[in-house]
Amino acid sequence: MAIQSVPLPADDPIARPRRKNLPQGQKDDQEGLCTDVWIKYLQNREDAISAAPQRNASTSLSGQNASIGATSIPTGTINAGLYRASFYATVTTQATVSSSLEVTFAWTDHGQARSITSTAYTGNSVAEASTASVLFYADAGAPVTYATTYASVGATAMVYSLSVVLERIDA
Repeated sequence: MAIQSVPLPADDPIARPRRKNLPQGQKDDQEGLCTDVWIKYLQNREDAISAAPQRNASTSLSGQNASIGATSIPTGTINAGLYRASFYATVTTQATVSSSLEVTFAWTDHGQARSITSTAYTGNSVAEASTASVLFYADAGAPVTYATTYASVGATAMVYSLSVVLERIDA
């Protein structure tokens, strides 16, 4: 659903003034209430926020120099729906010879265990980064996990940092 942007009604008063056609002393039940223009603007903002992806959880690790086994992204209980999992990995110390890092996300979709593994990041340079996202349907209450597969060759081992984010895409 595309949300039409409504401009900020900066030139309109936010509250209704007292109506002039009321008899002297009669209370105006509309006075001080939000105007229709502001109600439309605020509803539009609420719709835009509701339609936007919502971050469910994130985690950041640094100083990693080994594979990470399947680890639940700390979400608490999730509802069934469409999600996006993303990662950002950087080498903080490059290996003497070479290195490799893969990130795997796993989830349950309609009772079926599913996973996807990133392309191996073999840059072995502190000047580069690896990032990817995956869109998937997850069952309610089932954990979403991440894992890494690490390899390093040489006297100095590769050290990396990893950030993972899980977002709910649909409402």
